[in-house]
Amino acid sequence: MNLIPDNKPSIAALIWDFDNTLADTRTRNLNVTRRIVNHLCDHDIDSIPALASIGDYENALNSHRNWQDFYIQSLGFSRSCLADAGRCWTLFQLDDPTPVTPLPILDELLFSFRSVPQAIVSQNSSRIISKFLSEIGKKSYFKTIVGYEEVGFDFQKPHPRGLLTTLNNLFPSGFRTAVYIGDQDTDILCAQRAQSELRGAGHMGRILTIGVEYWRSTSAHIWDADPNYTASVPSQLYSILQNLHHDCH
Repeated sequence: MNLIPDNKPSIAALIWDFDNTLADTRTRNLNVTRRIVNHLCDHDIDSIPALASIGDYENALNSHRNWQDFYIQSLGFSRSCLADAGRCWTLFQLDDPTPVTPLPILDELLFSFRSVPQAIVSQNSSRIISKFLSEIGKKSYFKTIVGYEEVGFDFQKPHPRGLLTTLNNLFPSGFRTAVYIGDQDTDILCAQRAQSELRGAGHMGRILTIGVEYWRSTSAHIWDADPNYTASVPSQLYSILQNLHHDCH
């Protein structure tokens, strides 16, 4: 794998989703979700189709706009219980022993693009993401981490607030090309809405999207919101970023 020299970056920023993009969190997330339902609701966990297996959980979650809709429509939560679910999510994640696997080529990617500002915009908790990155010695690569706590319940993805706030913090005077990488249609739609808001405000910076599929249980995924690029294996993601780096010169 050829490493990109540490010179002035042509991509202004790499912004990542976290779950199933930077790390395979499917098993832990399912375990924690089952625990939340058991803690807050009187539902029979085994009777909920969305919690029957990793594949069922992933398909149900991906069929909703965001985690809030998933909890309401697939798990039977009331809207008034979402704040409690959010608090439980962070607490239960922090003490759950289920291993989380980082992206196999994470070391190479972070080192190769070390001259490019990197950030994370996720619907997971920033505390959980920070803890994971600290444990694997990679937190220093990321200038900012935006989780669900930083944007509020009414502004979760696909609302673009988290992404726009991140871009504004990184580049108060504007940017040329940023790349947002995620595994769900929600991520792509978030970036597209952020692009529309930037254009409406007269900013000419562009946001390119990469949809990743390397941890999907189903191989025949059809993106409802089309990404600019798709990566079905981690090495393909590296190649796309490498080509974008050179094409943006």
